[in-house]
Amino acid sequence: MHGTLTCLENVLFQAKLRLSDVAQAEAGGALEIATQQLRTVGLEHVADSLVGSEESRGISGGQRKRVSIAMELVSRPSLLFLDEPTSGLDSTTSHAVAELVTKSAKDTRCTTVAVIHQPRWSTLSLF
Repeated sequence: MHGTLTCLENVLFQAKLRLSDVAQAEAGGALEIATQQLRTVGLEHVADSLVGSEESRGISGGQRKRVSIAMELVSRPSLLFLDEPTSGLDSTTSHAVAELVTKSAKDTRCTTVAVIHQPRWSTLSLF
């Protein structure tokens, strides 16, 4: 993920990189695909915000995790591996990310394997 790009630009870059011209055209273009994925992960309100880096302030840690998930979902995978998608997040944000992963897996019918450590019970029960 590039900290000097916006959330939308990061997801758009992945869409253009991973999808054929035909797949992009069928879905209404790479921009439409990227916008839809940001909507799926609930980040349309920060689409034009810089991701940021250690040197420059940007979006929050939870938002950064959701952008990463959106970047993976642009290729419409049938199998998705997530290694610690909640690490470094507080319990409330971790729960929100876990809800997103669960909802996305159901909506897209994508088999999802996620490794998470020491979740609270309400988060664990989502899986």
